[in-house]
Amino acid sequence: MEEGYLFLGSRLGNSLLLKYTEKAETEDAVKKERKEGEPPTKKVRGEDASDWIASDVNLLEDPDELEVYGKQAQKTGTQVKSYTFEVSDSLLNIGPCGSMVMGEPAFLSEEFQNNPDPDIELVICSGYGKNGALSVLRRTIRPQVVTTFELPGCLDMWTVIGQKEAIKETEGVEGETKTNTSTEISHSFLILSRLDSTMILQTGQEITELDQSGFSTQGPTVYAGNLGNNKYILQVSQMGVRLLEGANQLQHIPLDIGSPIMLCSVADPFVVIMSESGHIVLLSLKEDSHGTGHRLSILKPEISQTSKILALSAYVNEGGMFTTKCKVAKTPVKKDRKKSESISVSETRNVDDEDELLYGDSEPTMFKPTTEETSTTESSKPEEVKEEVINLSYWCAVCRENGLLEIYSLPSFQCVFVVRNFPMAGKVLVDSPLAITRYALPKTYTL
Repeated sequence: MEEGYLFLGSRLGNSLLLKYTEKAETEDAVKKERKEGEPPTKKVRGEDASDWIASDVNLLEDPDELEVYGKQAQKTGTQVKSYTFEVSDSLLNIGPCGSMVMGEPAFLSEEFQNNPDPDIELVICSGYGKNGALSVLRRTIRPQVVTTFELPGCLDMWTVIGQKEAIKETEGVEGETKTNTSTEISHSFLILSRLDSTMILQTGQEITELDQSGFSTQGPTVYAGNLGNNKYILQVSQMGVRLLEGANQLQHIPLDIGSPIMLCSVADPFVVIMSESGHIVLLSLKEDSHGTGHRLSILKPEISQTSKILALSAYVNEGGMFTTKCKVAKTPVKKDRKKSESISVSETRNVDDEDELLYGDSEPTMFKPTTEETSTTESSKPEEVKEEVINLSYWCAVCRENGLLEIYSLPSFQCVFVVRNFPMAGKVLVDSPLAITRYALPKTYTL
């Protein structure tokens, strides 16, 4: 768990994930926040010098005492730590369960009434005391259907993000209306793949079919998604790839790799494509050399084809868990604080003979701050907030017909991890370096 968070697990109520922040307050400020009607507590006399020495030197009238203690006021307020808590997340708890009743739902949409499998709900008395409640358990998430319409022959569908022009009308001087146009990023297109064609629907206040656009509609679509932080749209068909910005086509790459494309996986800015014969093509989004935008470049890795590739998946690692290097953090050597304090005290403690006769060898705690006070003052200093740099790494997992699971690093396509008998679903995945064959260096083609 990250620093600054606290998890509270409850047996009778919901478990909470709390985010706490520390703030320092002086003891005098805490006393002011107390209620006026609160009875004063009995003060126990301690051995501290502040109990028998005046806290404010302005109250001293004797000139001899002023000469001894000086005119500078001493700070007696100590810092008290306080915390503020904020609920970041919660886990629903339905236990302990008292009683349970099973029955049919009261309100059910017409789309779910003809389901041959009956829809049953469980109503239970859960919780205890003030955390008690009635909980309704369902088998699946049941949406509230607004409208339905049939799509005959539809095989798959995707929603992609594009730029929309939002028109806002504002009233100006003397009743004149002014129109302001601004671009907003939202889900703009709904792509429906059919057996022999593709339908492009544009979303807005109404869903309308888009007749003229840069999308490919003459054949089925294998994959559609976004690239470049949702700035561009990628459409993969059986024989090529299209890069679009909104409805405008920027680049069209026909791919002839021996068989039609059947699978695509995206880890922005990399696109991994697989054909029916098991050949792999890697596309990467790069800046154009002319500075006009971004373009796709092709990389055809020459990996072993001794066993056919059945499935693949691209993955982007943001947490640093996937790595081929072992990083050992060096622990800083902590110096002994007590020894350093004793040395500094022995060097600065040069007292005259007359002061030793008057006050003795021991010094009052009023004139020397304790280690606790110094630690609280050091901790109350604002810490510098350092921005964490997240190093992204890209990987591609490939599963073969002979049961091998191979993990490649992108974009070099170097095999770094091999698991044998992956379909056997072992509890632990162990690297098998003997199964790694020598691969040729990938060839790069830029269009």
